[in-house]
Amino acid sequence: MARRKDPNAASWEGEIEETLLGIKSGLYKSSRHAARETGISRTVLDSRRSGTQPRNKAHEDQQLLTHAEERELFEWITRLTRVNYPARPSMVRYMAEHVRRQRVIGINDQNNQHVHYEPIGLQWVSRFMGRHPELQTIIPRLIEAARVRDTSVQALQGWFESISAAIAEYNIQPENMYNMDESGFAIGTIEASKVIINKYIRERYQAQPGRQEWVTSVECICADSTYIPPLLIFRAENISTSWIPNNFPNDWRISCNSKGWTSNQHGIEWLCKMF
Repeated sequence: MARRKDPNAASWEGEIEETLLGIKSGLYKSSRHAARETGISRTVLDSRRSGTQPRNKAHEDQQLLTHAEERELFEWITRLTRVNYPARPSMVRYMAEHVRRQRVIGINDQNNQHVHYEPIGLQWVSRFMGRHPELQTIIPRLIEAARVRDTSVQALQGWFESISAAIAEYNIQPENMYNMDESGFAIGTIEASKVIINKYIRERYQAQPGRQEWVTSVECICADSTYIPPLLIFRAENISTSWIPNNFPNDWRISCNSKGWTSNQHGIEWLCKMF
């Protein structure tokens, strides 16, 4: 009879790996320090540091993917994290299936199936993440794909250089510097779903195709940390009082437009009243 798998083994192994990374990076001064802070046995940490293989690596032949294949999958998740298109757990499982299918190319054909794999289970992704403590599951903040696609180091650097030159040339003070932004809110937008990322990469966005601008918000903040109350523009011919909640701030301004967008007239009226 096969030994029953410990459901917490993958999580425990991940904690050990993360602690070892902490020792290597200098987060912990020694194995003794790490053991005291994390509760993991110093004997286990010293054993791993001396080269002893954990159970999952000692039995690689029992895993669905080899360590090399899992490492490639880990690198793929890391690349997606960097470009703001993090992978969902279902996509990670699909890619693992794809990796296994590559093994049988040239072995199986249309008439004969010499090698067959059972489908990867739903819990495999959790065990995979336990073996790679750098990964974690989050609910990302959405960002438009166009903003991801059109942003580059060169474009941002050129913009900051131009702004800095203008500030220096005209001796502009912080209290006279404002940044105004127009953003839209789609009514009924679906919340972002859970994705898997490399937690050591500081990206928490998930690109989305775009949005319908039902309500437009015009916001303005000053470089001295003050701000101008925003203007909300509804897509309508007339404003309905039912749209305004009871706790709506008194200094916010509301307007409407048949297309739901801002215009020169809206901007001038807002600036004249708020400045």
